[in-house]
Amino acid sequence: MHHKFFGFRENPFMLAPNPAYLFLGKSHEEAMAHLIYAVSEGEGFISLIGNQGVGKTTICRTFIDRLDENTEVAYIFKPELRPGGLLKKINSEFNISAVTDDAKDLIDALNSFLMQKRVEGKKVVLFFDDAQNLKKNVLEQVRLLSNLETTRDKLLQIVLVGEPILADMLDSHALRQIGQRVSVSYYINPLTYEETCAYIYHRMSIASQGTRVQFDARALKRIYKFTSGIPRMINATCDRALFVAYTLNRPGVTEKIARTAIMDLSG
Repeated sequence: MHHKFFGFRENPFMLAPNPAYLFLGKSHEEAMAHLIYAVSEGEGFISLIGNQGVGKTTICRTFIDRLDENTEVAYIFKPELRPGGLLKKINSEFNISAVTDDAKDLIDALNSFLMQKRVEGKKVVLFFDDAQNLKKNVLEQVRLLSNLETTRDKLLQIVLVGEPILADMLDSHALRQIGQRVSVSYYINPLTYEETCAYIYHRMSIASQGTRVQFDARALKRIYKFTSGIPRMINATCDRALFVAYTLNRPGVTEKIARTAIMDLSG
């Protein structure tokens, strides 16, 4: 209801990723550039690190949407915690038919698929989101998959996407063999204050049907301080601020309204 009150076609601050609302800060653009470079150069292991809600999944989804038909992609959002289950999930995402629980058979089926794609001149990229949740034995299975290669090239490129603890895991002695194989890594920073302001108005302009809703400068500064430039938090805070403004029958968001919204979200 409050979205219609402000003249929006839909909620401009929905939490679900929507390509139509894509906004990339400088750090996000650099992360995208690193992905493009790594995949084009055939790098084996790639890592993309960032705090929860900073936009890692959005970057990956946008990157995948821009790929042409010469790249096969599988995106695993909730990785299996067992090596055998992980192999079955990977094959399923690549539409590889393999009715078996035997690890060797699953890897053989995957290898045949990768060899066929190489003959067709295609790259194959595998994304693991929330990779910080993978256990050591599962990550070891992932490392073994990187051994699938010809005498010249890797058959499979693996992108590990996760929170900062993933970087610590890859730097640890226990996982040094996989950490040493990560040839391209990038840490995504939150939006700056200027980018946060641009992000807020960018999303509202896309959803707007003509009316421009104003957030005063002090409200924007308070929202930035609370969210630290994390897009997911910005969305939640701005949506709550608009709701508070609606209940007060106000045409925009003042500092007091932003403070009330933040108090609500903080419990």
